[in-house]
Amino acid sequence: MSGFLNELTINQYGKIRFAKEFAFQKTVDIDITRKNQKIWFLDAPSYGNLGDQAIAYAINRFCKNIFPNSEVLEFQEDCVIQYLSSLKKTIRPGDLIVLQGGGNLGNLYPRYEFIRRTIIKSFPHNRIVVFPQSVYFSNDRAGRREIVTARKTYAANRNLVLFARDSKSFQEMKMKFPETHIELCPDIVFSLNGIVSAENRSGIGVCMRDDKEKMISPEQTKKIIEQISGSNAEIRKFDTVLNTEKSIIGAYRERLVISKLKEFAECETVVTDRLHGMIFSYITSTPCLAVSNSTGKSLYAYNDWLNGSRGITFLHNPDDSIAKPQNETSMNLNFSNLKKALQLKTEVGA
Repeated sequence: MSGFLNELTINQYGKIRFAKEFAFQKTVDIDITRKNQKIWFLDAPSYGNLGDQAIAYAINRFCKNIFPNSEVLEFQEDCVIQYLSSLKKTIRPGDLIVLQGGGNLGNLYPRYEFIRRTIIKSFPHNRIVVFPQSVYFSNDRAGRREIVTARKTYAANRNLVLFARDSKSFQEMKMKFPETHIELCPDIVFSLNGIVSAENRSGIGVCMRDDKEKMISPEQTKKIIEQISGSNAEIRKFDTVLNTEKSIIGAYRERLVISKLKEFAECETVVTDRLHGMIFSYITSTPCLAVSNSTGKSLYAYNDWLNGSRGITFLHNPDDSIAKPQNETSMNLNFSNLKKALQLKTEVGA
């Protein structure tokens, strides 16, 4: 947000940002006469962050594996508001609503937080499961104000379950939202373990940030690569962000995610400071040297879920000596509590 928008609360900002969508509502064209269970995924991403797209892809797969006879009906986060009135009439009280995981819970991304709050407030009697998230509220007056609003909004739905994807976020959520059911679970992209693999690997994959979260210089990156593979190594540079104006949904999302996983799987080793760069390496059993970024998301995930893996080495300081990651088939992580939360029935009268 910029200018006068910085002075607005997230709810005020959202009402201005989506004023047109609220005013000009569209009708959902879905056959609700079919008796099969419906799962509503109401804030799926359509933009080019392939980490977020992998989350959405994994959410769809996870839900369909648990409920093979159900329909997963997806609405993108940039258009769900304009269908809100129709969705309120269409979604049945017993239907399950699932919301995107990732790192957008808090006031760092006001638009996404507004959409999530709007959905939670609009369906107070439905079971809503927020897939594993990181939480961030700024340590200032605005952040403290938004914590109070979020706490009230989340607490109003007794069937809401928030999943944290690392123990730090779990403790923060428990403290900030004491009336809400909070659970700890790995990032849902870990559930894609083993869907892509490669027999022939070559070169060093380099997947580094180029934004405000970056903490390591190109010179330090070059030094790390030389330590693990020598100065004549084949370098493959790639990223997990795609610049496109085309909405990434459905089969197009699947093609892009699988293609990116294959890119990781074709490398001998990957060097990355991206959380999903580390996760993509893990689920393709690609040796990975992970480096910290400014948010600490990768470090928190490593400490909670990957600390025992020989295939992932975490470099806390780029000037430290390096323990080279080993070739190792990655183990499946445990999602039993997430599965249980999805299967629980809506609390009657809540």
